Amino acid sequence: MAKLLRLPSLLLLIFLVSLHITISSAKASYNVLTFGAKPNGKTDSTRAFLDAWTAACGSTDSTMIYIPKGRYLLGALSFKGHKCTSPDITIRIDGTLIAPEDYRTLGQASNWLSFERVSGVSIVGGALDAKGSSLWDCKAKGSNCPAGATTLSIGSLAKTMEEAGVQNVTVKRTIFTGTTNGFRIKSWARHSTGFVQGVQFIGATMINVQNPIIIDQNYCPHNLNCPNQVSGIQVSDVMYQSIRGTSATPVAIKFDCSSKNPCRGLRLHDVNLTYLNREAQSSCANAVGNTLGQVQPDNCFYNVLTYGARPNGKTDSTQAFLNAWTAACGSTDSTMIYIPKGRYLLGELSFQGRECTSPDITIRIDGTLIAPEDYRTLGRASNWLSFERVSGVSIVGGALDAKGSSLWDCKAKGSNCPAGATTLRFVNSNNIKINGLLSLNSQMFHIAINGCQNVQVQGVRVIAAGDSPNTDGIHVELSTNVVIMNSSIKTGDDCISVGPGTKNLWIEGVKCGPGHGISIGSLGKEPEEPGVQNVTVTRTVFADTQNGFRVKSWARPSTGFVQDVRFVDAIMNNVQNPIVIDQHYCPHNLNCPNQESGVKISDVIYQGIKGTSATPVAIKFDCSSKYPCVGIRLHDVNLTYSNQEAQSSCANAVGETLGQVQPDESAQRLPLSPMDYPSAMINPRECPLIIKK
Repeated sequence: MAKLLRLPSLLLLIFLVSLHITISSAKASYNVLTFGAKPNGKTDSTRAFLDAWTAACGSTDSTMIYIPKGRYLLGALSFKGHKCTSPDITIRIDGTLIAPEDYRTLGQASNWLSFERVSGVSIVGGALDAKGSSLWDCKAKGSNCPAGATTLSIGSLAKTMEEAGVQNVTVKRTIFTGTTNGFRIKSWARHSTGFVQGVQFIGATMINVQNPIIIDQNYCPHNLNCPNQVSGIQVSDVMYQSIRGTSATPVAIKFDCSSKNPCRGLRLHDVNLTYLNREAQSSCANAVGNTLGQVQPDNCFYNVLTYGARPNGKTDSTQAFLNAWTAACGSTDSTMIYIPKGRYLLGELSFQGRECTSPDITIRIDGTLIAPEDYRTLGRASNWLSFERVSGVSIVGGALDAKGSSLWDCKAKGSNCPAGATTLRFVNSNNIKINGLLSLNSQMFHIAINGCQNVQVQGVRVIAAGDSPNTDGIHVELSTNVVIMNSSIKTGDDCISVGPGTKNLWIEGVKCGPGHGISIGSLGKEPEEPGVQNVTVTRTVFADTQNGFRVKSWARPSTGFVQDVRFVDAIMNNVQNPIVIDQHYCPHNLNCPNQESGVKISDVIYQGIKGTSATPVAIKFDCSSKYPCVGIRLHDVNLTYSNQEAQSSCANAVGETLGQVQPDESAQRLPLSPMDYPSAMINPRECPLIIKK
């Protein structure tokens, strides 16, 4: 019998313990109705709300103030936090808080609802109706009207020199109708030890709000007792997310921060505010932050317009861009340089990073950067836009128009023309991202990556004429861990060129044509040269290009090499040389002693390559007789010419074929000495260089 009683007793004990835990972990709830609030929209509930706050604030546990459905008439209310013992207070609003009908009741007050020196406060849901229209009418008539009250405000802060900070504040799911301000942070223009940190404004609707988003750190009524007019309050880590609606004034976002302690870590995420059914404006001073998703009005963090840039395509904005870079670079936070819609005329620009303190800088381009019309202005420069020794730079969107066609025409006529400038070059830099950029009509290379580490290029478009000289789309050399993905390149030279010293390069999803294909090389121009290794090119499409996959080296002595290269899954449409290795490159037959390349090529795979050749020879391996290509593998290659079998040609190449390969083996027959290659790899009666398995 004792054993039978043990199980029910144990279950009862578990139930009581779990009930105790549940009760202990639940937030203590304070319903404003209990404290005398009336949800009829007529009875003043100010005192009841203040009593509920006092009770919740005095708890030692996490608490919730609950405001049920209904309309609650409230006067000016200040929720003080300096004596609070509750670690966090959630204010859950299911009703609507309304201001008095007579605007004068609140008009002389600075705020309608204010929280001062609070920590861990969350406001969830509800609506605030400030009844501001009658005050606006008064102001419209030019009468002697009060300034008006802010609906919801953090501050004013820094009224005294020694002051505690505000931190960990969340305001969520709110509606503002006809208010002077939406979300405001305000501090006196005085010295202070105070701060604002870790604030989140999430999920708000603004309806005809005069200042939907505002930080004002230059508050000083009547300009009294504000030495140097600089606020000591440090504002940091403030997020505005999913905020939509209408502004009653042209400027919907205004960050007027302290010049001594700039606002840092401001984030705008999916903000959409308009003014009179058109774009609103934003204004920033001494504010550092970034944007995510769609943000309207345009971001004002280091906005080039603020530094004097003109989006008319005629006024030189070079110095304005450089000044914006200098300011962003000198920040200690993550920063964004914003280039709004428009056309910006820029001369040669070099962005130096050796003295930067910002850990990462995003350059968001919604406009078009254009080069001078006269090609000679940039023609003798090496680069148009260059970044040197930078870290963590991202370029997002926008277009670069280098106006290169007039220089191409000059070169076509054989005149005395300058070499031309590369449009965008990164040198000795790391952690670089280029996303969604359009490069038009470069004088020389469009994008060059030189001496860099950890570079991502994605969603880039390159456009230039098919006969434009030396306009490589993307050039990589002396760089490690570079990724190029999902890009379209139409140009007059190599779509992508790979120079010496490239290691760990991944190319995927690139469309090439017109152009000269994807080339490794030219290599071996210098006698002492680093090699190229671990390159993967996959899921590419070539249309009407001169080459598909090309490896090219000068016919000179060199220490260079090519090793571990994979060309996988490609479609060739009317390509002149779909697969080619050329180790006898020597323009004008100058400075090529013995016409033999010292570059060693090994372990190159061609797999899953299909399509059509524009010439009879679809595969050509013309390797060095001194250092033959070794480890060449063809796996499932199917290339045709004019709906018939294409041909292949090889010299000094050793390797194997797997699966179906068309054209099948080299048509060229070369007599070779058995000493030249391992005897197991030689079949003199067939192609002596490619052995089929």
